[in-house]
Amino acid sequence: MKDDPWCVGFFVDNKMPWGGTTQLAIESLRGEKDQPAKIAMIAWLKERYPTIDALNHAWGTKFALYGDLPVDPKYKAPVTEAATRDVTDFTQLAAETYYKTVRDAIKAAIRMCVAGGRSGVAGDNGGRSLIMIKRLAHVCIGCTDLAAVERLYCQGLGFTKRFDFTKAGKVVGFYLEIGEGTFLEVFHADEVPLYGSPIRHICLETDDLDAVATRVADLGYEVSERKLGADQTWQVWIRNAPDGVAIEVQQYTPESCQFTGQACVVNW
Repeated sequence: MKDDPWCVGFFVDNKMPWGGTTQLAIESLRGEKDQPAKIAMIAWLKERYPTIDALNHAWGTKFALYGDLPVDPKYKAPVTEAATRDVTDFTQLAAETYYKTVRDAIKAAIRMCVAGGRSGVAGDNGGRSLIMIKRLAHVCIGCTDLAAVERLYCQGLGFTKRFDFTKAGKVVGFYLEIGEGTFLEVFHADEVPLYGSPIRHICLETDDLDAVATRVADLGYEVSERKLGADQTWQVWIRNAPDGVAIEVQQYTPESCQFTGQACVVNW
């Protein structure tokens, strides 16, 4: 290949399944203690957090030692802001290290350049990786009769009530599960326009809320500060979508009411 006048470089891989902007780090945490990626990540975390207490404080965990990071294929990294930043940063470091290693090997062997590469989360988006929106999480509607709406959607259409929204001891809405992680969020309203849409907003689910917020803000849209909602789910809001729709983007936590089924006490 090095003597081929028509070969100007190499294209590295095609749609490798990176799994999103945090997955490489999460898979490293899930690995066996002697897995090179896990060893590298623990060493990297020790540089950022010299003591296990510092890591626990940032991540909201209770590890006794760095070696206690679990060997569990279903382990999910904590969702504090610091933990999300850490797994995102390490995933980026792992990707950069991979491509640098491949580039250096090719240049050393045949003195040709790496012309580019594609990963499973990359696309034609100005050279930036695409953020994976997992699904439509819920649609929020207003209604004047909560009981009637519950009867239609649960008894008529087979939805399942997941939990109630309460305020001052009174039910002001509820969450209905449609299936496959998608819900209908319903709140009481004094009136609903007869010919207008009762939809208040739509909500999208992601595994990387900070990355989504940054990308959308970079495009010039107004994005709210990240906050933990009353349902124990992280959220941001896109305020000025061109279609006029209010868009919520959320990232679940292990304590999210959507998982626990606990009543959500609102404070607005």
